[in-house]
Amino acid sequence: MKILAIIMVAYPQSHHDEAEAKLNLWNEMFLDESYEIVQLSVKAFISSDTKGFPPSIGNIKQKIVNITESAEMTELEAWECIRKAASNGYYGCREEWEKLPSILKSLTSPSQIREWAMMDSEVFNSVVASNFMRSYRVRAKHHYEYSVLPNNMKSVIDVISEKLKMIEG
Repeated sequence: MKILAIIMVAYPQSHHDEAEAKLNLWNEMFLDESYEIVQLSVKAFISSDTKGFPPSIGNIKQKIVNITESAEMTELEAWECIRKAASNGYYGCREEWEKLPSILKSLTSPSQIREWAMMDSEVFNSVVASNFMRSYRVRAKHHYEYSVLPNNMKSVIDVISEKLKMIEG
């Protein structure tokens, strides 16, 4: 209620009669977040808002991620990690793969690192780089979308994913 009160004061023209439904939804969506971080995120949104529209749940979730998580690697930074791993990947593919951040491990394997190490450098630095960066962009977006979900929704998704893996496997 305190969070919605802040928003109502900052954006008095945009509130309607669905206060109880709005309160229930915001409560559910921010159940796993501390009041302090949600309040800080709402105030950060308000202080940088130039459009005059109240924040959506997604706006505040994004602010929370921006405040609490370290910056996500760019596509080029991710590619540079892969390029470095492949440069020593012929003999040390397992060790190089182990050094990678988990998001990059999910897109590669030790054998893939070794295969890239043996590849022509022009093909590696053009075709493979382009394909990898596209895959990374998709995975990073998926990672962000998953990270902003409430824990109870993540649990349901995890259960469904495990069931699908058992069916496929």
